[in-house]
Amino acid sequence: MRLARIYLWAGVVSSVVFGGAYLVAPEFVTRFSGIEHTSAAGLTDLRATYAGFQLGMAALLGWCLRDPARYAAGLVAFACVVGGLGLVRLLGLIVDGPSPEMVIATVIEFAITGLALFARARLPRVA
Repeated sequence: MRLARIYLWAGVVSSVVFGGAYLVAPEFVTRFSGIEHTSAAGLTDLRATYAGFQLGMAALLGWCLRDPARYAAGLVAFACVVGGLGLVRLLGLIVDGPSPEMVIATVIEFAITGLALFARARLPRVA
């Protein structure tokens, strides 16, 4: 239970940090991945997609933290979302070609996914 709680808190904090960064400074955050935005609509969509997603994930994980019976659901949700990002990023590496930044991000996403599933596996089974 302790590992699950720590991991969920880490998910909340990282999601708030990244979501907040995309909300207040999308131009700064996206320059590391090569994303260019050429209009106000593009910036708004960037904020909505990246910041909205991250902050929504933080809210979901925070809700799961309020009741130990929801820890498993939070860990599985986090693993599915981050694992999905990693799988699609891996597909992008295959289709579009590798870049050091995207290889590192893919490895990190798969590690996060594996740790979430490990924390889930350590929780007691509920009938």
